[in-house]
Amino acid sequence: MRFKLGLIVGSSVGYYLGAKAGRQRYDQINRTIRRVRHTDAVEAVTDKAKSTVGDGLGKARDLVGSRVGSHLGGGGGNGHAPG
Repeated sequence: MRFKLGLIVGSSVGYYLGAKAGRQRYDQINRTIRRVRHTDAVEAVTDKAKSTVGDGLGKARDLVGSRVGSHLGGGGGNGHAPG
């Protein structure tokens, strides 16, 4: 319950401050974010993160495939022949 209350209060305060700042401040923040996103450093970190996540997904896929394959394709030790 405390989490929900904190989320509601935080969202309300954020909305109020954002509305008070106005559209000009919103546009200024968006321009700054766009400018930062297109720097070489941020693009390098983003590429590295995507590569790391992709490698992790590949390893997870291989692990799950080997575990599921051994249970389904290996006879499973249930006395039935695969097939």
